[in-house]
Amino acid sequence: VIKSINFNMVVLVPVLLLLIIFGKFILNIFSVNYAENATITMIILTIASIPVSLVNIFNTIKNSQNKVKIMIEMNILIAIISIGLSILLIRSMNIEGVAISYLIANVVGALIVISRIENPKAFTLRLFKDIKKHVANLG
Repeated sequence: VIKSINFNMVVLVPVLLLLIIFGKFILNIFSVNYAENATITMIILTIASIPVSLVNIFNTIKNSQNKVKIMIEMNILIAIISIGLSILLIRSMNIEGVAISYLIANVVGALIVISRIENPKAFTLRLFKDIKKHVANLG
């Protein structure tokens, strides 16, 4: 599990940083208007890839253990939070509200995953330490 998470961080952190730094430029390839309207949404969704990866690893493990019910419950919870918050936030925040809803829903899912780990505090500290190490290796 830790190796899978580390691999995900090795891939996600550089891509995340690249999209935060160069995202607007990349979106300008499609159109200036698109870049103006979608950059923040893209950054929010890119950040969401970190908790999404934790939830996906959890789902893969549960699937391999034939514990499909818990996997379905997790996905239903994330969907309900995401859709519910999207309905509330889209009016005031437009598409960014939907992206924030997706991020929040997956952070909740990731927190549930972390809470089910044998030693959640040690796991979380190690996760942040590994992310910090990957970011430092980029520079």
